[in-house]
Amino acid sequence: MAQGKGVCSNCNKKIGLLSVEKMHEFEDGSLLCDSCYLDLFKCVICGKVPESEDKITGSYYRIDGKYYCYEDAQPIVKQKLNEFILTMTPNIEDYRIVEYLGIDSVEIVIGTGLFSEFSGEVSDAFGLRSAGFESKLGEAKKQAIEALKVKAIEKDANAIVAADLDYTEFSGNRVGLILSGTLVKVKKL
Repeated sequence: MAQGKGVCSNCNKKIGLLSVEKMHEFEDGSLLCDSCYLDLFKCVICGKVPESEDKITGSYYRIDGKYYCYEDAQPIVKQKLNEFILTMTPNIEDYRIVEYLGIDSVEIVIGTGLFSEFSGEVSDAFGLRSAGFESKLGEAKKQAIEALKVKAIEKDANAIVAADLDYTEFSGNRVGLILSGTLVKVKKL
């Protein structure tokens, strides 16, 4: 965002130094006023526009280069999640990688909680598995996989290769889960 003086490349609105409205500057040198900038994120189905810049993240999805409000994006995201491929291998059998879109990751931190901690200690003493810990880690892994897939879909990927899942322990009975991978576009052979 530029705080200076300029003219909106879309509506030709003049914005001065004392204006409340901000200019949004792009790499190509073009400038947009706040309202024209928010129009970029207009839902292609219902036409809803974000109320402010801070409402874009989490409320609007970019799918296949188009923007959708949260409600209209849900069925599309659900379908794409069902078709999405995530693998820990560097390639996918019967598919060809046509474009590499970069590496991305998600991080999730969970608290183990007093009950899980106590049952875990009892289980450890008897050499048994701790169902409380396993359940929480399983749920965190499921959330991480879905979150990374959604991030990938928003970047126009339809697969993630070379995925890596790591766990780390923090103080205060917390466990971190980190899932990363290479976002790609693939085509069936």
